[in-house]
Amino acid sequence: KESIADYNIAIEKNPKEPTAFINRSLAYAELKNYEQAFKDYCSAGDLKFLLDKPRFDFLRAKAGK
Repeated sequence: KESIADYNIAIEKNPKEPTAFINRSLAYAELKNYEQAFKDYCSAGDLKFLLDKPRFDFLRAKAGK
């Protein structure tokens, strides 16, 4: 949870940096919060970050999307 708070700060400071969204997505996935993990992963994709298709599919399935 501490790392999520750190990534929140990083995203507030630079909302166009996809790496912070990816890292926060991984942190949420570790906590089994797959819906938020999927949202963050999609946000990174919206910023033109090349997404890992298997990870995208996994998070989408876990989030029920």
